[in-house]
Formats: sequence, C-alpha cells, structure tokens
Amino acid sequence: MRDALRQVKPTVFEDLIALVALYRPGPMQYIPVYAKRKHDKEQVDFADERLKPITGSTYGICIYQEQYMEIAKDLGGFSPAEADDLRKAIARRSTS
Repeated sequence: MRDALRQVKPTVFEDLIALVALYRPGPMQYIPVYAKRKHDKEQVDFADERLKPITGSTYGICIYQEQYMEIAKDLGGFSPAEADDLRKAIARRSTS
C-alpha cells in the first residue's frame, strides 16, 4: 500500500477511496495506470463516449461495482435488477 500511495500521490479523499478499492489481487494491476493517468503521464481514452460520465472521475478505469452496474444499464440496456445480478456475478468471479 505504501508503494501505491507513493505512485498515486493522493491529493483528494477520492484517491484514497480508489486505492482501497484497487488494493486487491485482481484490480491491483491498475494502480500504476491510475497513477499515470492522474498525473497526466498517460492519456485517458474511452472506448465509448458514454463511459466518460461513468468512469471519468476514475480516469477511465472501472474501480467500483457500481460503475459496472451503470455501464450495464446505460450501454447494455440492463434493468437495475439485471445489472445487480451482473455485479454479483463479477464479485463472485473476482473472489474465486
């Protein structure tokens, strides 16, 4: 975590929240990407412009389960219940 803090150099509380969410075995690989994008060393590209309002605050990286749910609803046409089922499936997959 200390290395992650050094890379990101948090300036707002949201950076700390993002680091806590990223500091898990799977998502941990995105910490260097988050840090580079935060410090304008890497360009933030969105595969679809509709992702910008959903992942813009996290530099184009899906960090939170709620972001996956919003993407499923906005881009995939999922109902809120279907999006929640997807979230649960992703959570189960990331822990196994």
